[in-house]
Amino acid sequence: KPRGLFPQIAVLGRNSVGALHQLVHFGVKVVVIDRAHFPREQIAEIALALAENGADLVINGNNQEQLEHVKAFHEQNQEVTIKEVRPKYLLWADIERPQTFREISIATKKCFSQALKDELPIYFQTGVIVPYKHILEERYTEASVAFIPIEKTKKAKNIRLLPKGKAASIYHCGDYLSVDRSYKKLLEYCKDQQLTIVSDSYEFCINDYITSGDENEYITEIFFYVQ
Repeated sequence: KPRGLFPQIAVLGRNSVGALHQLVHFGVKVVVIDRAHFPREQIAEIALALAENGADLVINGNNQEQLEHVKAFHEQNQEVTIKEVRPKYLLWADIERPQTFREISIATKKCFSQALKDELPIYFQTGVIVPYKHILEERYTEASVAFIPIEKTKKAKNIRLLPKGKAASIYHCGDYLSVDRSYKKLLEYCKDQQLTIVSDSYEFCINDYITSGDENEYITEIFFYVQ
């Protein structure tokens, strides 16, 4: 049983994954791991198991490949590009008001929990949909839907298709609270190029809490469908 000043926090070593369920049973609410000791797939499995039991995962540590990947994005002048979106299925959950980071986290965990319970063929990536109205009102972080990409399946009803289409896209580097600068650049580009935005905003996390413990290393792709 966990002991010490913080009995609800536990550090999980590379050789103690089998003790994960015991930790949750004893009331641990936060599990800390060193990312250098676990492959991404195993980190995702740990995150799923914790989400199922209402616990959170904190990831410490970085590796050189990760740092170089993030550095490359930061060094590039992140300009808006036009891309062709490929069709993709999304397992989704509504985000309750007031649609803060807390509600976004809860909705994302619902998706992970459902995927774990029903053995759904998901991809270990997360994302959100932000209503275009919220963007125009400068409520950039108030997403309405959380999602996880998933393979086509009949095992769940809350799946929507991300359609094929033309989109204006940008990569945001850094914490989510600073995402306004990328949205402003994206909106300005669409206006200058006389592009009509015809959808809500889709955000796909490229580098997130599953792969980094440092918010400054987060990378998020943001795009609108345009005509």
